[in-house]
Amino acid sequence: MNSKKTFITAIFVVALPMAALISCSSDNDEPNGGSADEGLDNEVVLSMLKGDEDKATMLDCMYIGEDNNFQCTNEDREFALVPNAKKLGDITNIPKSGWAEKVAVRKGYGYVFYNFYSEFYRIYVEDEMRDTEGKLIGYNIRYQHPFYGKDIDIQLPKDELSFTDKGGSEEVKFLDNEPIYFSCVSSAGWCSVTEASSFSKGFLKNAVDVYVSASDTLGLSTATITLTTGYGKKKEIKVTRGAAEPRMMLYDDYYGKNVTSMNFPVSVSGASKYVYVNSNIPLEDIDIENTASDWCEARLEKRGGYDSGPSLNYVLRITATANNTDAKRTGTITLKYRNGDTSVKLNVEQETPYVTVDNGYSENKPFTVGYSGNYYYINFHSNVDIIDLNVTNAESWLETSLYNDSYSSGGKIRLYFSSNSKSNSDRKDKVVISNKKGTVLYSFKVVQKGYKL
Repeated sequence: MNSKKTFITAIFVVALPMAALISCSSDNDEPNGGSADEGLDNEVVLSMLKGDEDKATMLDCMYIGEDNNFQCTNEDREFALVPNAKKLGDITNIPKSGWAEKVAVRKGYGYVFYNFYSEFYRIYVEDEMRDTEGKLIGYNIRYQHPFYGKDIDIQLPKDELSFTDKGGSEEVKFLDNEPIYFSCVSSAGWCSVTEASSFSKGFLKNAVDVYVSASDTLGLSTATITLTTGYGKKKEIKVTRGAAEPRMMLYDDYYGKNVTSMNFPVSVSGASKYVYVNSNIPLEDIDIENTASDWCEARLEKRGGYDSGPSLNYVLRITATANNTDAKRTGTITLKYRNGDTSVKLNVEQETPYVTVDNGYSENKPFTVGYSGNYYYINFHSNVDIIDLNVTNAESWLETSLYNDSYSSGGKIRLYFSSNSKSNSDRKDKVVISNKKGTVLYSFKVVQKGYKL
């Protein structure tokens, strides 16, 4: 600490007659009286008037009450008496015991004050302040803040800690058997550290508590805890956490749980769908095996956006083409850890496309109407999206179209027959429903009667 002397003298004017000037007692009025200090960094000289907290001189939350005790306006602030101090510089360490919320103020005594914010003051009472009538009205003090106590090089019982992948906690108590002012920080989020104490007063620190969360990382994890005293001296503790087992699961939205295998139906019309993958395996170490690659593409990617996280960190996107065949299509998509046996399976399924109509109209059971021109509607059902269906017929006297008047699968076939009143012969046509590729999914005969008297 350099010897530059910094004095900031606070002068307080007391509402007394001019003759009642303040006088200071001599250094020999009280035992343990000390001579002036040689000068310390951040040293301050202060005249403190005693009294109630709204009238006394305040230092932080500390004041001298009418009872001549150091005390504080807030709770959990404490003082410790340091005997045999002759000057401020004689107060060299933070006491281990003797702490109280009130302590008597005496000339020639030293004190250490804890202000709740992990900060300490050292204080030396130099003189009493009396008026000309001899009444005690306060004290002249010297103090230094912040006060770090003794300049100690922290002695650690060990400088390496090891945890399994399950994590855990451990207290590291310093070999120095006295309070130390220090800060601590960890280089990793999974490893946290806080100051700790083995003394009766928790604010007297001489240890650290280390907390390690469970690992979800395949490799070893390392962190460094750095301890720094108020004087800038550093010590490090190396922390190692074991590797987690490889993990990979598919998230089943329907059941709301993680599974290793699941069925995954896709639309007959073809579509892109996705399933979340819960894994701690790096993306580049996951291989994809796809037995349905001729009609179904599988792509694994990191989950992005606001809801990304360690538990659902990948998205498996499945893109299937329309099923224009007359058979059900199936396949298996396997995600596999290339360095081990961990894997999950997605069983993709695409049904055979179909169309049915109410009443089962067909070639042998035609839809038959009278000779008058009119609109008719027939309900149909399909697992193919209506936008992927076409309806056609050959004759110009019949107009056909499809529409969906609800959110159900399928819809209605609309048929408009022009009048056949000028002919006494029946006429016939064929209605065909097919997919976009022209594959016929359903057909039936229609008959319109001729006009007859």
